[in-house]
Amino acid sequence: MNGKKKAKEEEMLALQSAEQFEKGWRRGQRLIDSLPYVDDVTEDEKNNIQRMIQEEMRGMGKSASDYLDETPQMPSIRSGDDGAKMLYEQDVERVGRLIEESSRDGTIAVPFSDGVDLERYNLPRPQGDDENSVEAWEVALDNARAQLEHQKTRIVNLQLLLKHGPTSWRAHNEVLSTMAGQIDEKLQILQGDITHINKERKIEQLTVGSELESLKNTYFHLVEKNMQLNAACSELENRIR
Repeated sequence: MNGKKKAKEEEMLALQSAEQFEKGWRRGQRLIDSLPYVDDVTEDEKNNIQRMIQEEMRGMGKSASDYLDETPQMPSIRSGDDGAKMLYEQDVERVGRLIEESSRDGTIAVPFSDGVDLERYNLPRPQGDDENSVEAWEVALDNARAQLEHQKTRIVNLQLLLKHGPTSWRAHNEVLSTMAGQIDEKLQILQGDITHINKERKIEQLTVGSELESLKNTYFHLVEKNMQLNAACSELENRIR
């Protein structure tokens, strides 16, 4: 009888578990209450963590390298590399399929298999019976004039490029530099925010850790004091008897 009474008294000296106060949706759930900047992880706990990670990975059926192998490698796009040649050939095939499908639908008349049509860039003279045809010579003359105007346009474009190209390219580079600077500035802001959040989290956890340590010491001190009072009460009871 005295043993049961003593066990009951000792049970009242300790705080109840938090699990006994779980209510509603929290019942049966594992609440995360760790403080990474405060909690000390022993070697045994580290080994248990690694063991649990390995068990979880074995259940996944794949290793880390398997996920990388499933990801297609991006070929090199440098001029002259096999990767650039492969990308070019794949794109030619893709465009060829699109044009072939369009030609079957009747939306395009020139098949891609013939390549680029260079016929309109030639300057053929009338041959055979067309050599004495005024209409054939007029067509050839119109073609020659069109080719001449085209060459003049190319010369004008090249002259404009020589005159304004460097300035335009420098302006384009300045735009790219400005964009890079803006992105760099945003990156610095985000990194600063991350550092600030981590500092606040660490300070908060260290503050809470100090409070928890103080509360823990107070708790153990009160438990010890209660045990001493309980022992004194038991001694007085024995004297009275």
